[in-house]
Amino acid sequence: MKTLAAYSYKRKRRQKKVIKLIKIILFCTLWLGVTGSIFFNNNIARGEDHFPQTIIVEEGDTLWTLAERYLPDKIDIRTYIQQIKKHNQLEGSLVYPGQLLELP
Repeated sequence: MKTLAAYSYKRKRRQKKVIKLIKIILFCTLWLGVTGSIFFNNNIARGEDHFPQTIIVEEGDTLWTLAERYLPDKIDIRTYIQQIKKHNQLEGSLVYPGQLLELP
């Protein structure tokens, strides 16, 4: 025959196990959320903005020099120049000092 103290001890022990399990589940959920946001949103991991960057063309700048200066990782410079031209609706490759350009 078990005493009341034995039942109380088992109940407290079971409560501690449940609380520990809840803490582990919360920690894993938080950890997966943080690591998932880092790995699955690679733009933020590389420090890139989601919005286009607006720049002012200075004297001596060309689309090539601007593309070299602001080139994102793993993209060909010619492809990036085409993206700049398309994004800013430029027909040619000429840019002028004081002109505002949005870089995708």
